[in-house]
Amino acid sequence: METVIIFPIVLVLMVAIVQVSLWFFARNVCLGSAQEAARVASAQDAAAADAVAAGENFLAQAGHGLVSDSAVSVTWDPVSQTARAVVTATSLSLVGLFPTDIRQEAWMPLERPN
Repeated sequence: METVIIFPIVLVLMVAIVQVSLWFFARNVCLGSAQEAARVASAQDAAAADAVAAGENFLAQAGHGLVSDSAVSVTWDPVSQTARAVVTATSLSLVGLFPTDIRQEAWMPLERPN
């Protein structure tokens, strides 16, 4: 009788732990993608297309099958002299009961000419 009550609770806890772990891993992959895009965007004479491509390539390699609906955007702030990359994505969901949207940002200082 006790097993009938405890087993579903343990099963739900195990699925929740796996789902949260997948979300955290996907979040770290998106952060790495944002950092890579910001690194490329901070280079002197960098093009937005190159930075976005670097972020998307990182996502494709590290997040294959883990993230979907991803978007990488890059902006420059001439006042603070920084490049900013934003990555949004949706992580893999086992059940569909948990929010899986991810948004990560990274900033890098712009390279200055000598």
